[in-house]
Amino acid sequence: ICDPHVLIFSEKNIRWQEKPIEIAWPRWYRSAIDDAAKQLRGAERWIDSFPAKIFVDKACTVPLPLSFPPLERRRVHRIVVANGAAAACKTFFNGGTGSLVIMPELKGQDHVDMAEGNVGTVPFAIGDIDPDRDFVHVLDEATLGVVLGELDTITDLTGYLDRRADFIRSGNLALA
Repeated sequence: ICDPHVLIFSEKNIRWQEKPIEIAWPRWYRSAIDDAAKQLRGAERWIDSFPAKIFVDKACTVPLPLSFPPLERRRVHRIVVANGAAAACKTFFNGGTGSLVIMPELKGQDHVDMAEGNVGTVPFAIGDIDPDRDFVHVLDEATLGVVLGELDTITDLTGYLDRRADFIRSGNLALA
């Protein structure tokens, strides 16, 4: 929390299954990314509804010592950190960092619809996971460290996240 910004992270470490790609990718995506996005939405609802019922300890005895900015001023940044597919990604692309590809044309179910004839779905590619809602960023074990290492102030990080979301949704990015 850094008024007016609230950053919500959901990190998943999901083991890649050694199955055919058309089985392994959708399973990993749903567990690592879809489930994390659902957690983010749930956390945001809880913050909006019960800000006084957020604690820093497991026993719920130490309240969060920070106040949330008022809703009308609040800027929420939703970030999924999806770990566990880097080695399989490197193998699939015959090298690289193991980072997921950014492919904005993928929207919602396009990420996992690997039915025969659907040429749009590419394993290890992420677009707009929920185009009808506020943007959810997806980072992985290869990109999280780079982003947080380079953008070391809240102003730099939140500015980057805003510009990244706008650019991915702009229609001006083909692939990264």
